[in-house]
Amino acid sequence: MRLTGLDIARFIAFTGMVLVNFRIAAQVTGSTDWASQITHLLEGRAAALFVTLAGVGISLANAPASLMAKRALFLFAIGLLNQTIFEADILHYYGVYFLCAIPMMRLSPRGLLIAAGGILLISFIMLIGLNYEAGWNWATLQYADFWTPTGFIRNLFYN
Repeated sequence: MRLTGLDIARFIAFTGMVLVNFRIAAQVTGSTDWASQITHLLEGRAAALFVTLAGVGISLANAPASLMAKRALFLFAIGLLNQTIFEADILHYYGVYFLCAIPMMRLSPRGLLIAAGGILLISFIMLIGLNYEAGWNWATLQYADFWTPTGFIRNLFYN
């Protein structure tokens, strides 16, 4: 059964992400016109809303793990394909993170709390121990070694 409100919220989030990413891809500088102000307002928020709604959708899903894995791999593949055209693509991230979410679906509340704590600890260690800026060209917003194993993994955790 489809939840209309959730679908509408996904549409709003998706549209916001398209607007923000179109501005980035077109290398349009900000101005004071109404369209720029709306786009600026959506920056960061649309993607956060989209990923939150994706999490809600996963938690409400009754699909078997194999079907969820196929969907995740599809998102990953489409994201990598899109990455060749639009370097700010984030769909491949969703694919990877959806795959990571599948085993979490079976955890107890205590297990989820332990997993969340572990993820936070690992993230903190990575933040301190690894160079976030390695691989980035901040002028062009391109990731230099994205297509290498090391660069891909670093980008996956640090984008």
